[in-house]
Amino acid sequence: MIWPPNHSFVPVTISDLSSSDGGAVDVIIDAITQNEPTGASGSGATCPDARGVGSAVAEVRAERAGNRNGRVYSVLFTASNSVGSECSARVDVCVPHQRGGSCEPPAAAHDSTTCN
Repeated sequence: MIWPPNHSFVPVTISDLSSSDGGAVDVIIDAITQNEPTGASGSGATCPDARGVGSAVAEVRAERAGNRNGRVYSVLFTASNSVGSECSARVDVCVPHQRGGSCEPPAAAHDSTTCN
């Protein structure tokens, strides 16, 4: 959960992954989406709302539309080990409407790295 919604970028690091061979696990961010349009009314008119695709760390903007239930970012990534095994997964990050609140599961997927 991210609080407060102050429009700054917050790093999202994928950690605590393990490999069957006991070696290191490398992570690459494949995509970052959100359940609100990047230009949503009441969200601060900042764009883009995320960055870090192609790197090991995603950064998402600490903001949400003030007239909705909260923003959910979905960070999609691929993890790989030294022998070439890979798996893909998703981590959801919530910016609630109010402090201590929660977010609904993402229904829509807007690309957070572009302005739409």
